[in-house]
Amino acid sequence: MRRPAVPLRSALDHICADQVNPGGAAPLVMQIGGVRSDAKSNFSYSAPQQMFPGIGSPAAIFNNLTNLFDRGSMSPDTYKVARGKSVIDVVRDDLATLQRFDMSQSDRRKLSDWMDLLHETSGTVTAQCSEGAAAALGLTSQSVQASQDGITRDLSRSTNVMMDLAVLSALCDQSRVIFMKFPGTTVFRWDGIDHTIESHGISHRIGNASMGGTCVPGVLEMIHEIDDWYAKKFAYLVGRLDSLEEGDVKLLDNTATVWFQECSDGNSHNLNNLPILQAGSCGGYFKVGQAVNVEGAKADLTRGNSEGACGPGQTELAYSEVDSTGTPPGIATQPINKYFCGLMNAIGVKAGPDGFPAVGGTHEVTHFGKYDDTTLFADENQPAAIKDPGEFEALRANS
Repeated sequence: MRRPAVPLRSALDHICADQVNPGGAAPLVMQIGGVRSDAKSNFSYSAPQQMFPGIGSPAAIFNNLTNLFDRGSMSPDTYKVARGKSVIDVVRDDLATLQRFDMSQSDRRKLSDWMDLLHETSGTVTAQCSEGAAAALGLTSQSVQASQDGITRDLSRSTNVMMDLAVLSALCDQSRVIFMKFPGTTVFRWDGIDHTIESHGISHRIGNASMGGTCVPGVLEMIHEIDDWYAKKFAYLVGRLDSLEEGDVKLLDNTATVWFQECSDGNSHNLNNLPILQAGSCGGYFKVGQAVNVEGAKADLTRGNSEGACGPGQTELAYSEVDSTGTPPGIATQPINKYFCGLMNAIGVKAGPDGFPAVGGTHEVTHFGKYDDTTLFADENQPAAIKDPGEFEALRANS
């Protein structure tokens, strides 16, 4: 019997959090739709073979954050600050009142100089970790509690709230490493989608997790509906991050906000040609606004064959066709390890002399994981080997 595939050391989220989170605190792992602690549903490991369940309750995350809030009452000015208003906006009425006073020319000049200084230096007030900031995101005890009803059956009830909580966690510096995971198996029956088959079975095209069988009628359209829903949720998160000021840039600009999947094709379970969407340059480290093919710097993106299974006119998917679904195994095979190395370097993770991330290290991260060649995974007794160390230089802003 083959052993379950579990990490032989801490997973990526904990390796990063150990170095960049305040006090080395654990990462914020948010399981949208509730915690699932089986090996097939988990990706977070705090130690070798030690699953880290994370948090599936919006209320639990919110309660942890409220402990960080300044408990002072929220004034109208506090609310304006939370909404990203400038200092001038907040004190505009007071300034108008002062300007109407009968004052000496010297005092009037001082007031004018002070206003000029505010214009030059204030910009927009950064939203702080406060009840006001939470309210500006629509997060109250009532709204958070309401999102908990039926969260395991209807992801639309809690997803936006969980994403807003992630944004607030970043504002509060509660965690600098935040992972959100959606369940791998759920029936989409919300936001205009009315499926009767769970999403894992849909990804296999036949309505269950078997390899080959009778195609579900209209299954490719179902996959498109699911992909479209996830894309809109990612856009919502990016929009929230881009709506808040942090210094002279947006909060989004200081993050690497990433969306990617477990497999590039849910039927063949292949890993090559996995699309990764990243928003935010992480403080100017990465390129933004571009599609980059890291496979030989090709000008176009590598196309897969996912729509070749159970397409128009096909009613049966043979077992022998499964491996040909998605992208052929010899194409688009760049290792994801290199992308992870770039993310770690961008947020300040350091490595030991061997290039592997290490607390107290001083070197750039160039190695991560056991293998970077998927052909080696077929034999777990193969010695560890990173054949192509380093990150994807093509993704760097200065490349």
